[in-house]
Amino acid sequence: MKDADDNVVYVGKASYKGTPQQALDRRISRGHDHYSPDVKPEIIDTQSNKAANAGAEEFFKQAYEKQGAKLTNKEEALDMGRKSRRDKSITKMKKFLEDLDSK
Repeated sequence: MKDADDNVVYVGKASYKGTPQQALDRRISRGHDHYSPDVKPEIIDTQSNKAANAGAEEFFKQAYEKQGAKLTNKEEALDMGRKSRRDKSITKMKKFLEDLDSK
C-alpha cells in the first residue's frame, strides 16, 4: 500500500481464485489492519502458488526496507526462528524465485 506521497508503507499478500484485482479487493473488503482511506492498495506482482506468494511477500518487504521504506508491517512474513519453520520459510522463498524465473 502507498501513502498520499506515493511512498510504500505496507507490503502484504492476498489470494483468491479470481483475478489479482478481485483478490486484493476481497482482502481489503474483509478488513485489514493496515488499510485506511489515506492509503492506496496496489498490485506489484503476482505468483502462481501460495508458497511463492508467501516468499514474494518477504522478498518485497525486505527490498522496500533496504530502500528506506518506513513499512508498517509489524512481523516478518516468514519465520526464521526454529529450524522446522525456517526450512518451510526457505522453501517458500525458493518457490518465489522459481516462479519469478519462469516468467
